Amino acid sequence: MRKLFLVSVLSLVMIFLGVGFIGAAEMDKEVAPGDFETVFDELDMGFENLISVLENDAGPVIGIGISVQFDEQIEIVKVYKNTPAEIVGMQEGDKIISVNGKTFYSYLEFKKEVVASAVPVRILKIEFMRGNEKMTVRTKARIIREDKTNEANLLIEKVKKEGNALLLHTRLAIDAANSGLPGQKMNEQTVKDANNTISNFLSWYSESHESIKNLLSIK
Repeated sequence: MRKLFLVSVLSLVMIFLGVGFIGAAEMDKEVAPGDFETVFDELDMGFENLISVLENDAGPVIGIGISVQFDEQIEIVKVYKNTPAEIVGMQEGDKIISVNGKTFYSYLEFKKEVVASAVPVRILKIEFMRGNEKMTVRTKARIIREDKTNEANLLIEKVKKEGNALLLHTRLAIDAANSGLPGQKMNEQTVKDANNTISNFLSWYSESHESIKNLLSIK
């Protein structure tokens, strides 16, 4: 499976939770008792990433107004309205070759080049492929989303409080399911309770993810 770094909802600043966390599509599947510990580790990692996104990406966003995926090539997956990228005609599916003559071997290198162009303001010469045609545009990076730090701090406190409580509840339920003697069959009710706490966490995670996405989106 190729590794996908999705620059989510913001332009060129944040990589949104691309860690293989259990998705909403799997929320209705029961977890086998032998997988409880692995699943709990994924829940914990997903929770840490929610907090990380808020803490690291709540400031003003500087960019040209695109979301990209990086996998050997930088492919545009979304162009936001009324942004420099849209104004110069960039489109979803365009594959960026270079910026100011530089090629990139990671998303972070690409982001650094774009953000650095804003201070002092200088023109970005962006070369990209659209199908079999090589194209060039010139534009400038700018602030495309204002500072959200205050709102994010309030959401961080809410997410931390709720997430820690749900993780603790899940930990206790898994421990209860695992509490039988070696070789004994697990109690069906404790296994069911553990699965319910996992499902509850995933529902909360999905809702919290949506709240963060809405807060940090380009309006």
